This record gives sequence, C-alpha cells and structure tokens, in this order.
Amino acid sequence: MLRIIGGEYRHRHLEVPESEECRPTMDKVREAVFSSLGEKIINARFLDLFAGSGAVGLEAYSRGAKSVVFNEKDTMVMRTLVKNIASLDPERRVCLTLKKNWTDAMVQLSARGMSFDVVYLDPPYALDINAEAIQRMRELCLIGPGSVVVAEQTTPLKELEGFTLKAKKYGKKHVGIYVLGGAAE
Repeated sequence: MLRIIGGEYRHRHLEVPESEECRPTMDKVREAVFSSLGEKIINARFLDLFAGSGAVGLEAYSRGAKSVVFNEKDTMVMRTLVKNIASLDPERRVCLTLKKNWTDAMVQLSARGMSFDVVYLDPPYALDINAEAIQRMRELCLIGPGSVVVAEQTTPLKELEGFTLKAKKYGKKHVGIYVLGGAAE
C-alpha cells in the first residue's frame, strides 16, 4: 500500500498505477530524501518530472510545498495520478499536471517562465538521462542558484559541474541530492 509518510496528509493512502514501468519510490527512500531536504520543502516550488503515482510530489505538498508540478506521459498512469492529486487537493489550488515527454515538459515550463526550488527525477530505469535532464533544466533556467535536484537511478550518480552532490544507496537504487552552486547538507 502506498501512503503519504509525513506532513499534513500523513497516513493518507494513494492508489498505485497498474503499469510495469511505474515503480513508486519506497517509503524508506522518500523519508530519507525529505529528511535531507528538511525546511527547504516549505513554500518550495516543486517539480516531479516523472511523476508516476504522484507519491513524491504529494509528499512535498503534504510537507508544505507552495506549488507542485507533476509530469507523466503515460495515459494509464496519468489517470491514477489525477485521482491521487484529487484526493489531497480537490480544488487543484497548488497542483499542475502535464502529460508530455520530459524534454517537451521542460520546454513548456520554461516558456511559461516557471522555475523550481526542488526537482525530483525518477525516470524509468531504462532511461539513463538524469545528468542530461539536470543540465537541460539549468540551460532553460528552470533551476537557479540554491535549487535542489533529487535524482534516482540504478547506476552510481556522477558529479556535475556547478553542483554539489550528496549520494546514498538504498538497495539497488542510487539517490543523489544535487544543489546548484551550494552545499548538499
């Protein structure tokens, strides 16, 4: 069972998409990530670029994020995502959803003049694109000094120029917290 683990909506259950591509982030990993983010999540503009069930973005919302943008390109998974968002934010005051591939989503968000304090990247395991996505976000001004990018993947994370990195391994998952022009705490 998937659930929110902290904040205002703690213990609320979420639906899990019926998709082989979608693997919701484990509670243990979400708890570790949000503990590391601490106060940075409060009033943050949050982007979940590969949203799946929405568990990560909804966790951010529950913990005080000012706004959350979810992107999910799979139609079946998007249906579950929309249900999960509606269960916590029925009036859609803080949540925006996009149904695009990741590159098109970033271009659209940039064209809207949006930028983010915290970004979560958990692409399908077959895609090894986190470093590319982070650099592209920087080029499109979706992130700026002090922005935090959390990346999950199955291979070890790489240092990126201009970012500090704090990396940990949880089972087969490597999770990194990149801070643009700052220290990873």
